Amino acid sequence: MSTDPARFDKVLAEPPTKGYRGLLPLREPQKQPTPETDQALPLAPSTYRQRIEALLTVRARTSVQSILDACADPHVCVNNEGWFTLVNAAACRLLRCQTEELIGQNAREILNYSHPDGTPYSAAECPITAALHSGRQSQIDRVTFWRTDGYPLSVTCTTRPIVEGGRVVGAVVGFRDISDRLATEASQAKDLTEAQLLAKAHSESLAYVSHEIRTSLNAVLGLASFGAETTAEATTRETFAHIMDAGQVLLDILNNVLDLAKIEVGKLSISRVSFNPAWLVERAAELISAQVSAKGLTLRAEKDQHLPTTYLGDDSRLLQVLSNLLNNAVKFTSNGTITLWAGWENGLVLRVSDTGIGIAETQIARLFLPFEQASDLTQRYFGGSGLGLTITKKLVDMMGGEIRVQSSLGQGSTFEIRLPPTPVLTTR
Repeated sequence: MSTDPARFDKVLAEPPTKGYRGLLPLREPQKQPTPETDQALPLAPSTYRQRIEALLTVRARTSVQSILDACADPHVCVNNEGWFTLVNAAACRLLRCQTEELIGQNAREILNYSHPDGTPYSAAECPITAALHSGRQSQIDRVTFWRTDGYPLSVTCTTRPIVEGGRVVGAVVGFRDISDRLATEASQAKDLTEAQLLAKAHSESLAYVSHEIRTSLNAVLGLASFGAETTAEATTRETFAHIMDAGQVLLDILNNVLDLAKIEVGKLSISRVSFNPAWLVERAAELISAQVSAKGLTLRAEKDQHLPTTYLGDDSRLLQVLSNLLNNAVKFTSNGTITLWAGWENGLVLRVSDTGIGIAETQIARLFLPFEQASDLTQRYFGGSGLGLTITKKLVDMMGGEIRVQSSLGQGSTFEIRLPPTPVLTTR
């Protein structure tokens, strides 16, 4: 059947000269067909047009209702006074009602009359009223609608005005129940808060215990150092030396644990002082030189010609970062060279390279996790707490920089730190 508008206009403009059986149900009762011809009496043009328009209106309404019922989300239509004109099946299911209970009722008084606490919604807050008054589509991420049994629903709502001839004659309102999603999010937020409080309490306890142990350990190391200096017997001095070596390893672990605990509870801060990056390189090389010599390795400290003489940052924390990287380089290198390089490439660049055992590509992602090492064999043969790189990365992050790793098994490793030209002041 053709839907050409011109054809409909022609039909409406030229009613038939004989009765039209398709309109018999709408025919006036007194105009019955004659017994001889069994045909309807002719209709006046105005009556014919009205009944055709009425028929098309009913069919259009039925089509719109069918389209709305096919939508999975609840949808309703209201007229320009805010009364329900159409309600789809999904809306009836969500609102726990029948269509007949809503048609002709005021949508705002049924759906959107108050907040969950009973405070009335103003007309300006009602998305349906807003669409009718403004003539613009609107979307509200969260609004309260009410079921017919008085149960509040949190919904996300979209309203689209219906405009005919430049005038708003109604609106289509689509909404979706998000009550379950909000309940899940609230539960997750509560669980997260509890987990954060528990982690904070754990970190604070760990920091306190580490501090107390470190204080006692420093006393032990001091006594061992004094004993090694004052005793004349070689065996006793060697014993004191072993105590100092073992104590220093334990002290390093405690320092790492304490730093990590401080970072986790937000009690470690990054300062901004002016210092010479060249001094930083020389000082880091000086601190590691004894370990390098003890293993028969070569240490090279290099500075790029573009390295500035002044940089604004936390020199003590940067020294800690370089010391962690250099200690690892010495630990995992049995022969060859360790190189410390500093330069400037749109920011301060620090690089530590070694010719050691290297790291498998599959293990690089785990390097910066707490208490993680490249492999179980690494832990077995080289020891360590697995916290040095974790702390290094957290410190670099707090400075607004990034750390990169290039390595392969048997080919050594390169750790590169890039810091911004203007350091970030961060407290955690």
